[in-house]
Amino acid sequence: MTEKRPALNGLASPYALEYIPGTWLESIQIAKGAGSVVSGPSAIAGQINVELVKPWEDKPVFVNLFGSTMNRGEANIHLNKVLGKDWSTGLLMHGSFTENHIDHDSDSFQDGPNKKLLTGLYRLFYTGPVWEAQFNVQGLVEERSGGQIVEKGQTGDFFTTFQRASRVDAFGKVAFNGFRNDAQGIGFIWNYAWHDTDAIFGRNVHKGVQQSLYGNLIFVTPVFGSEDHQLSTGLSMQMDDFDESLNDTDLSRREVMPGAFAEYSFHPAIESCDNPEFWWQRFGAIAGIRYDNLNGTQPMISPRVNVKYNFSEESIARISVSKGFRSANIIAENYSVLTTNRSFEVIGDLRLEEALNAGFNFTYNFDLFKRRGTVAFDAFRTWFQNQIIVDVENDYTKVLFYNLDGPSYSNSIVSTFSFEPFEGMEAKFAYKFTDVKMTYLDGLRERPLVARHRGLVTLGYETPNKRWMANVILQIVGPQRLPDNSQIPDALLDHHPEISPTYALVNAQVTRILRKNFEIYVGAENLTNYRQHYPIIGFTDPFGEYFNGMQVYAPTMGPDGVEILDW
Repeated sequence: MTEKRPALNGLASPYALEYIPGTWLESIQIAKGAGSVVSGPSAIAGQINVELVKPWEDKPVFVNLFGSTMNRGEANIHLNKVLGKDWSTGLLMHGSFTENHIDHDSDSFQDGPNKKLLTGLYRLFYTGPVWEAQFNVQGLVEERSGGQIVEKGQTGDFFTTFQRASRVDAFGKVAFNGFRNDAQGIGFIWNYAWHDTDAIFGRNVHKGVQQSLYGNLIFVTPVFGSEDHQLSTGLSMQMDDFDESLNDTDLSRREVMPGAFAEYSFHPAIESCDNPEFWWQRFGAIAGIRYDNLNGTQPMISPRVNVKYNFSEESIARISVSKGFRSANIIAENYSVLTTNRSFEVIGDLRLEEALNAGFNFTYNFDLFKRRGTVAFDAFRTWFQNQIIVDVENDYTKVLFYNLDGPSYSNSIVSTFSFEPFEGMEAKFAYKFTDVKMTYLDGLRERPLVARHRGLVTLGYETPNKRWMANVILQIVGPQRLPDNSQIPDALLDHHPEISPTYALVNAQVTRILRKNFEIYVGAENLTNYRQHYPIIGFTDPFGEYFNGMQVYAPTMGPDGVEILDW
């Protein structure tokens, strides 16, 4: 979501956050497990909300320039103005490009695509004592190209890729805060989006135009005579019109989904959780339910509950249970299947995806040698009642899409430890275990290209005078099951084992703040220089039956040093 509204879904989902430049971000909120019913039925395993910089909080003029030896360049410009007491406006602009023909393994295919992106966002805010409102409009154009490297003068039939996207978003909010009770309020969030895309992958052609309209009316009021208890109720409407095709197959459809919701929250206002006046003040809870109906024929009821308990000021436990629904976009969410010469087959009428999620979190803050630290443990499980299975293993000549018929689940366990060993130094260690299985036509299998084990180490240091900052990030990616290639000749599988190897990635950055409004930083990615060699199966015959570019499990680009200028 972007500023509490569903965004970048449907045809925009392949690249999603890439359409929001990093300098535009004010914060990112991640909710694990049950998401708020206010936002819609689709938050099955959690939700991410992106907040963009506000004109009155951002710098009046901000310029960021980026360049790298990967032949990537980027420019970001922010212009902001506070217009008196109640009004403010801002203009955020971004342009970037990547242009190279790197082919480290000499398979005639570029290791990464060339990209051009130009986008801008205009913002207008009114923040009065009774009314608040904002209006935003964003425009975007993007091109991507890749595939086989074609030298000047070469002729023949080459497997090339080209993608073009154009997008316009207009969105805003209106809120009334003029009730006698300051804790009451009513707001309306709206969004209109138009997205046009054309993509060519070899001989696969994907085209689509999506128009989306979203509205969410929310009323918030305290209940039971106390502001500790709050009720949010409202009505929502999501409409998506797709004019979409893949080769000769028409995928056009219209989805209209009205909804209604109610959510109760209890957040006791107390000075300390260590010595509350009543035992129940250690608790907090959010319980909600919503009803949606897709096209008048597919009703959905989504209950969600979050409960927390503070053992003390330093320790807290959370439990969540939720149910969610979503409508899958089978091509946009699985773009990699287009990098083959397979046929595409849909078996039966695809239904909504439906799942239950339950999770537990425990967080403890502590002092060790007079330094602060935190340990956290998360455990979540998702059960699918229905899921759209993308099957690339049943028949090497086909990609099959069908409804789940059997069990499908995801188990996730995450443990983290963070500590400040000395002034200015922060260290974080994390481990994640993931167990994902689903039922294919031939039975229950582990989902391919999902690492069961992952590790993370981050180290950050800031000098006492806050003029120097350094960060190092180590990621360890464990083995991944690759799709079953038993039907493919062994001679084409030298670099495609059944299980991928474990590998590590290291990124690093050093920042120097030269003056109050000027800083320069330099960094590098993939310092371990780990690359997947020959990621494309059958690259010598790009239009043959065995050609397959889907099995990329690791980086294909190595370290190239990055130089960045920012003020």
